[in-house]
Amino acid sequence: MLRNVFDQYSETENRLTHALFQTLRADEGLVVPFLRWAVGDPGLMEQRHQLSCQVLPSIHHVAAAEDQLLEEESAASRSIPDGWIIGETDGLAVVFEDKVTAGLSRDQLARHVSTAKRRGFSRIMMLVVTADGEMPSEIASWRPEGAQVFWKPWTSLYLWLVQRQEHNWWARELADFLTVLEYRLRERGIDVALTGFSGIPFGKDYPYDALAARAQLLNLMPLLRKNEKLRRVYSGILAEGKGRVGLETPVWDVLKVQETFNSSPHLSVVVGGDETQLQVTVPNADRTGAWKRLQNADGSTMEVPLQATWNNVRALQGEPALFLNLYQRHFLGMTRGVLDARIEVDLGTYFGQTEPDPQVKHLVRGNSIWLTSLLAMLGKTKKGNLELSLALRYRYDNPRARAALGDEGFVTEAVEALISLRPWYEFLEGSRE
Repeated sequence: MLRNVFDQYSETENRLTHALFQTLRADEGLVVPFLRWAVGDPGLMEQRHQLSCQVLPSIHHVAAAEDQLLEEESAASRSIPDGWIIGETDGLAVVFEDKVTAGLSRDQLARHVSTAKRRGFSRIMMLVVTADGEMPSEIASWRPEGAQVFWKPWTSLYLWLVQRQEHNWWARELADFLTVLEYRLRERGIDVALTGFSGIPFGKDYPYDALAARAQLLNLMPLLRKNEKLRRVYSGILAEGKGRVGLETPVWDVLKVQETFNSSPHLSVVVGGDETQLQVTVPNADRTGAWKRLQNADGSTMEVPLQATWNNVRALQGEPALFLNLYQRHFLGMTRGVLDARIEVDLGTYFGQTEPDPQVKHLVRGNSIWLTSLLAMLGKTKKGNLELSLALRYRYDNPRARAALGDEGFVTEAVEALISLRPWYEFLEGSRE
């Protein structure tokens, strides 16, 4: 008993329930896995199920007359759960209530349980899905008579959908809907968590989308900021709280806020259309002396931290390319930058082999013309809006990189990748006066 798939609701909670139940109705093969994820009762798998949303379900287990039952309910409860999943046998009812922006009330949930009892259901499972990071206190110790209570966060449901989206169009559509809804709510100043970090999905089968990139980056950054191993290695520079994720292409955020991020070297994560980058960035307005150290150092001095970084990078599972990049920009406003010039050097062509690669011209170990040119430019007096970055590039068309990016396990890879950049960061940090 569901509305037409195109007949939407106005309230956020009702819209989400409607979207979920339409997904389960459209692909009945998702119902049993959903129930297994939600309530974990293997006894639910042996029967067919009826779905209803925002209405009272049909009566299959009640001897009382319909009009008598409705008269009792009209006075006693007027409580209609967001959704029901009803077994055709055994008096089973999974009673569904979801919350996003609205508050959770134990009294409301108790009335839902009472409604299910009055309609004759003997196996009642109250499933509550909220945007909380932990089980709400309203249900943490609640043990209603004649019912079991289960709680799941929307972020967990999102990850459950993502695990199925590659082979299930409806699961992917619902996951994308959660992403869009989360963004729209945050646009209105409502900070809710409906999605979770599930990897960087982009590639041949998943075209780049700035909104999806933003959602994944917003979920990745807190995991990196709170990672104990990363915090030990970069002691004192990882800040709690929110970053600066917008909807630019590429989307990006910073890990360092010891000073304002654009006045000192910092760690950055950039999610673009062709690749994701993890990097150490020296901004134009650096006030720590990093530019002065770069200008005073000769090539052999810089080669030591670059070589150490290169050695670290070779141990990473995703086999990212290591690039040293120098950019000059000017700005037509606060955020709109125009690229004037750039040099990007793949350090694999410099450190990657003891003999020159015959496929790459003019490269001899220790005498790369491009690296030499970049270092020579750093030795000049600094003018213009320059930015230097040492970046690990995970390209989506590289199978090893794609495998590393593809799920929540990329958090571990990203931590190790950022740690691998530490020798270069230490070189820049030594410039403080």
